[in-house]
Amino acid sequence: MQITIKPIHHRGEEKLAIIYPFEKSIDYVVRSIKGIKWTQTHKCWYLPLSKETFHIACSKLKELGQIDFKELKIYLEKRKQVAATIPAPINKLIAKPDLTSPAWKLGKENLAALEKFVQQLKLKAYSPSTITTYRNEFLQLLQLLKISL
Repeated sequence: MQITIKPIHHRGEEKLAIIYPFEKSIDYVVRSIKGIKWTQTHKCWYLPLSKETFHIACSKLKELGQIDFKELKIYLEKRKQVAATIPAPINKLIAKPDLTSPAWKLGKENLAALEKFVQQLKLKAYSPSTITTYRNEFLQLLQLLKISL
């Protein structure tokens, strides 16, 4: 039995979706996971996106079928690249990933170029405000050129 764990955006937040063909035994186990909720929009069960919830879901579901989390792995790698292009916030608090950032629409090469550009600005000790401004301008250039893949 194939059980898919993939990322979704629900109500402006990142979530882990658990998708499987309906079977009572799997449904019973899924419903027993603490904190799980149903989304009518995506027609699946979901949990907050975190390492802990992923491990909990995998440990409960591993005996019921094969777990596929390729999409989650790809998403987390891209999120890491996008996060590397965002300068540290001024107040030093950990910021949530910006799900509406144009950087999500960039191809691998452009995302790598953006990341390298931001790293150069950090090495030159530019302020976070200046880095944000320059990053946004460079993003607009990349979008205008529309070089992807």
